[in-house]
Amino acid sequence: MAAATLGLRRGNDPCGPVAQFLEQAGVGLAGWVHTACLNRCRQRRRHRRQLADWANLLDHAALAQSSPGYAASRRRDVRRGQPALSPVEWVESEAAGSQLLHLQLGFPLNLYAPAEFVTLYWYCDYLLLARRGRWGSAPEEAVADVDRAACQAMVVLCQGVAAAAGACMRRPPSPFNTAEDVFEQRFGCMRSVARPEALTLGHYRASQAAVEAGAVSAAALLLGAATRFGALVGAAAGLLAGTAVDLAPAQERHLTGLRRIATQNGLAAQLLMKGTAGEAAPTLVPTWDFSVAREHSTCMFFPILGLKRAE
Repeated sequence: MAAATLGLRRGNDPCGPVAQFLEQAGVGLAGWVHTACLNRCRQRRRHRRQLADWANLLDHAALAQSSPGYAASRRRDVRRGQPALSPVEWVESEAAGSQLLHLQLGFPLNLYAPAEFVTLYWYCDYLLLARRGRWGSAPEEAVADVDRAACQAMVVLCQGVAAAAGACMRRPPSPFNTAEDVFEQRFGCMRSVARPEALTLGHYRASQAAVEAGAVSAAALLLGAATRFGALVGAAAGLLAGTAVDLAPAQERHLTGLRRIATQNGLAAQLLMKGTAGEAAPTLVPTWDFSVAREHSTCMFFPILGLKRAE
């Protein structure tokens, strides 16, 4: 399976670097399959531990890729008519997949406070980008692009909610932990593997400098979120209605659930934006509801923003 995906032949040397890499790749894929059979809590823990295995496999991939027999083992990918991924690119993609699932599985396990949503969806967007062009099929690429758009919309929505009703998005007091410590606790395990490159709190602050400095108003952020969710609804609906991409049933359920979540989040963003205009507007308290997402198991990581009047 790994050889077919990578467009490699084992070659004549059963003990060569390419053969050793393919053998270790098979072990890594078997571990991934075993992980998928566990409950969510154990899956999340195992994905974190497997990062060390991907780091070891990355060394094997670099050795195989630089070996004299690599060029002879390389073949054209018959399915796509173009060169398959290199061993290093493939390992990077699989490692990013483990990192992504490690972060995403924390949502249904209720491990994250709303104040952490911005950095979590920001990092998930980066990991989805790291896998771009490496999913292996057009439907997977199309669904991954929609997931990226959902992560980006969630980042802007969470920032808008924090600016409009900061109390519900405020980080709990942590007198013994700085912001750097909290970031390290969530994302420090990403440094277990060299590729994809682990992001730091400095990367996050640089990418969100204008929002962190308060230069963008709550109304502008919520309007941006509503616009992004509107585009997301259109993208999901286009894939569901089109014939250009042959979606699997699980992908159709995923996009259907994501379209529903995006529709409601877009409406909630518009309502909260109106609630920020004028003192006469009712005070709205934001809440995050994952129950709708859990009806569609593949999109359990995106909540619906609920709004209720303050008592």
